[in-house]
Parts: sequence; structure tokens; C-alpha cells
Amino acid sequence: MKYLLTIVASLLIVSACKKVDTPPSREEELRSGRWKHSAMTLKFDPYIGKDTTYNLYDSVPVWPACKKDNFILFAEGFDATQNRGDLKCDESEPETIPFHWYLSNDKKQINFYNADNTFFGMSSITADFMNYSTSKFTIQYVDLQPSHVNNTKKDTLTYTHTFVKF
Repeated sequence: MKYLLTIVASLLIVSACKKVDTPPSREEELRSGRWKHSAMTLKFDPYIGKDTTYNLYDSVPVWPACKKDNFILFAEGFDATQNRGDLKCDESEPETIPFHWYLSNDKKQINFYNADNTFFGMSSITADFMNYSTSKFTIQYVDLQPSHVNNTKKDTLTYTHTFVKF
């Protein structure tokens, strides 16, 4: 009888337990949708001279309408594609451009490889998450270029990209 009560009590406890759902990881959240640019700036900090911030997203020569509808799909195995939207910049533009990504620094950074088309010809970048939610994130990275005043010194270019899920 003692064993029967123990078994019944164990069954009641097991059946009363509810499964605790674990929240999706940041990788899973990124893979769960399509992401497109919604803002993009460049802060130019020259070796000599005044800092200037440029709104690249609203600059038609830099980021025309045919690029604004492009979107990124993050996939398993840290593969990703930049996908062309409905508007084409030219007829030779491919439908998709593959690249690679992964998170680092305790998921505070995202790394992109072979993402030249998305990040102004820069094949690889490591960007800090400035903010992150399940529907929007902003990343920032720095590029040092030889100064146009003194090529032994560097100009600092700080790029900020905001993506929204749609």
C-alpha cells in the first residue's frame, strides 16, 4: 500500500508539472523573419576637420529606391541571403546574394562575411548591437581609412544600420 501511494503521488506530481517554454535564442529570432534596412548613417570623423554625419538611407545616389526593398534572410548553419525586392537597380542584378553570419561576444556582436553588397563593398565586418528587439535591431561598426590630409594617419568612418522585421 505504501508503494502504491508513492506511485500515485509521483504520477500526480508528474502530470501536474507544466512544461516550461524556453525563449527563442537570438539566432532563432533572426532566422524567424525577413529583415530590411530602415535607416543607415555614416559618421565621418576625419583626422583633421569637423565630424559630419550623413543619412545614407535617404541619399538616392547611395541608397536608391531599388535597394530599399531588398531584404535579408538569416538561415540555419549561419548562411544568409540578401534578396532582391520587387524593384531592380539593373537587369543583371541577381535575385539572391549569399553571405555568412554568426554572433559573438555573448551575442552582443554580429559578424558578416562575403556581404559586400549589403555593407558597401566591405567583405567582412564585426558590428556591435546598439539595440535589439525581436522586430528591430541596430548595429554599428567602424572602418579606419587613410586620411586624405596625411596618409600615415586615419580617418574614422562609423556606420550605423537599422533593420526591421517584416
